[in-house]
Amino acid sequence: VSKNIIFKIRTYIKNKYDVDDVYCDTIDVVRWTPGLSQPVHIDACEGLEYRDFGSIIYLNDDFDGGLTHYPQKDIRVAPKAGTLVVHPGGKEYEHGVTTVETATRYTIASFWTTQMGKATCDRLH
Repeated sequence: VSKNIIFKIRTYIKNKYDVDDVYCDTIDVVRWTPGLSQPVHIDACEGLEYRDFGSIIYLNDDFDGGLTHYPQKDIRVAPKAGTLVVHPGGKEYEHGVTTVETATRYTIASFWTTQMGKATCDRLH
């Protein structure tokens, strides 16, 4: 994952959520094959309470299913290649991913914290 992508996500979060600074906790390219899904969860779960934000960049959109959904907000995000989705890590933004039905879904998933000491990939900024 390039430094440029990390810089863009960081800048977006700082501006959108009016925080002084955020640091990358983890960032991964994720391959979702047909049949995979993710149950509803929060990013700041037990042991990871410092995760203030989660983000997803959709790398492709040539598959069926694989919608990111926020049941409490009645929101479903249909993947579009190049789209960045950011949400706070707490309970108000529980989210999951519906089953990927056809082809393979690719995303870049990352987690962000306001605690510099918890950053594990911040050296890439």
